[in-house]
Amino acid sequence: APLPPALSVNPAQEASVDAKTPEVHMIVCALDYKKTSCPLTCTADGDNMLELARGCGANVETLYNEEATAANVTKLIEQVGGRCGEGDYFVFYYAGHGANLPDQDGDEEDGQDEAFCLVDENGQTSPACWLRDDDFATSVTSSVHAGTKVLILSDCCHSGTVADLGKPIWDGYAVASISGCKDAQTSGDTGHGGIFTHSLLVALDQLGKQRQFEFTVGEVHQETVKVDDAVFASVQDISIAARPSPGMRWPLVPPTGYLAPLNKQSREAAISPAAPLPPALSVNPAQEASVDAKTPEVHMIVCALDYKKTSCPLTCTADGDNMLELARGCGANVETLYNEEATAANVTKLIEQVGGRCGEGDYFVFYYAGHGANLPDQDGDEEDGQDEAFCLVDENGQTSPACWLRDDDFATSVTSSVHAGTKVLILSDCCHSGTVADLGKPIWDGYAVASISGCKDAQTSGDTGHGGIFTHSLLVALDQLGKQRQFEFTVGEVHQETVKVDDAVFASVQDISIAARPSPGMRWPLVPPTGYLAPLNKQSREAAISPAAPLPPAL
Repeated sequence: APLPPALSVNPAQEASVDAKTPEVHMIVCALDYKKTSCPLTCTADGDNMLELARGCGANVETLYNEEATAANVTKLIEQVGGRCGEGDYFVFYYAGHGANLPDQDGDEEDGQDEAFCLVDENGQTSPACWLRDDDFATSVTSSVHAGTKVLILSDCCHSGTVADLGKPIWDGYAVASISGCKDAQTSGDTGHGGIFTHSLLVALDQLGKQRQFEFTVGEVHQETVKVDDAVFASVQDISIAARPSPGMRWPLVPPTGYLAPLNKQSREAAISPAAPLPPALSVNPAQEASVDAKTPEVHMIVCALDYKKTSCPLTCTADGDNMLELARGCGANVETLYNEEATAANVTKLIEQVGGRCGEGDYFVFYYAGHGANLPDQDGDEEDGQDEAFCLVDENGQTSPACWLRDDDFATSVTSSVHAGTKVLILSDCCHSGTVADLGKPIWDGYAVASISGCKDAQTSGDTGHGGIFTHSLLVALDQLGKQRQFEFTVGEVHQETVKVDDAVFASVQDISIAARPSPGMRWPLVPPTGYLAPLNKQSREAAISPAAPLPPAL
């Protein structure tokens, strides 16, 4: 049915909805090689690039240390590249060792291929583990849409042509590569990250302070070289290659107030450049104060399944995409598991990885959309004699109790991975989910944690055919709170507003539920940016979602 006027957009809004904003999908790959005889400090670079990317609203995935095997890197390129559409950006950042190998297909003038020095699952490195430039180029071009803009950033030795942009395989792509040095050179490590990465981030800081909010990849390269000359005076030649030209717009424009790590003055003088910092690169006392006050980071997992290979399909990846849009707009660091990726092993591994990045005062957010189920209680902690479970799948997309993640195991996974000083938020759009976080268990003692779920344990959650009732209600609630100029609200207030939207729009029989320790007064971490429109509020010619009842004027 047509959406009522209160939910329609005016022509100006409609134009802004139809004109798709380019999305930035990024991979950060960084290795310290601590289990080898040649350690580096590249995960510091990875963390610094993550901070920049989150501030820009990019969708970032990471591979650190033992995670960064050739199989994992190529698989993640395929997954992230597949999410990029026409006009979007695919950014690949690598910090680690780089090497030369004998040319295997005769395309190198110097007779040598370049390679990223990846590791095996034990953290050891050898040529058998490395990713050649030929294979890297094939991986990217076979995974990324030709209408997607590609940016490759390589802080490693022997990296001048590591993207192999001279290969015909790149024909039709807009692609640029900036690397720490030429093929015959080495890239320096400062002991707190790489010379190239630090120079790049200071260059972006400087461009932002000059009120340049739009610049090209070529301009960023030029400014990076200037910073290297002024700060490190290194012998490495920071290099650029591009097709068709370096005039491509730079996708990672730092937000207002961004400070490069090198510009954050530290009492410990953590980074000692080869030459004193020039005055333009120092910070004043006001800037220093803003550095000392750490802003909480939001680390989020979005897990969504459609079960298309089963007899019970849903439309939950639509929910996943909608939550991703919100999270990116909030500057959250988001990782995803969709469909066959969402096995119990992958979910618990990702909880461990993402949870491990959360510090004191940060937020860990877990969002799940899919089937939920009851199972016989296995440890006697359930009043109704039933555990709740997320209905995950095997690698073939099939689901059965053997694949599911019980509430007990989920709670153990989160609490064993996430720092007790981190605030935890769990959002579950699935059936039988009222106590799926198992917040009554002593294992949660000492945590500030809240769980909002689509229904009570004995109920089912509805799927509209374009996503779940709970998720749509939640996003409209956040849209409404934002339009009331409420830029700070609690998890309890979000729950109350979500229930109101469900009652008004869907009139569903499911009871959207909340549980919290110590109370639902925890601040909500995903405050929508100015201009945010919930999917249900984006008028569609196809009238994709038909509310059960007309929305009242207030909505």
